[in-house]
Amino acid sequence: MIGIVVSRFNSIVTERLVEGAERKLKEAGVPYEVVWVPGSFELPQAISLLWNRYDAFVAIGCIVKGETAHWEHLSSAVISSLMDLAVKGRKPIGLAVLTVGSIEQGLNRAGGKFGNKGEEAAEAVLSLINLPKR
Repeated sequence: MIGIVVSRFNSIVTERLVEGAERKLKEAGVPYEVVWVPGSFELPQAISLLWNRYDAFVAIGCIVKGETAHWEHLSSAVISSLMDLAVKGRKPIGLAVLTVGSIEQGLNRAGGKFGNKGEEAAEAVLSLINLPKR
């Protein structure tokens, strides 16, 4: 079972990323559940709390550049925390946490002209789940 953990913040983007992840997992016939959290900051925390419930995760969020450096610190902390969880916990986490300059850039990566990063993250998780079986 895959846990898709999603930020509600910037949901105009994250909802489309979820659609992409769901589409890929349905194609593969893999069961999943979607868990919503308030923002990207909560993604690593939620995954840590849900660690024993799922075989792997897809983390979905959208962090948009603001007027201050807050978005840089948030992006770095979230992505580093997700990587630490995946490596130390030896469990796949697909990354679909976008760090973009505008909502338009996010939409372009959530089914727009640059594909759907949610779908790509789910595909990466499927690949990693099967890696030990090779």
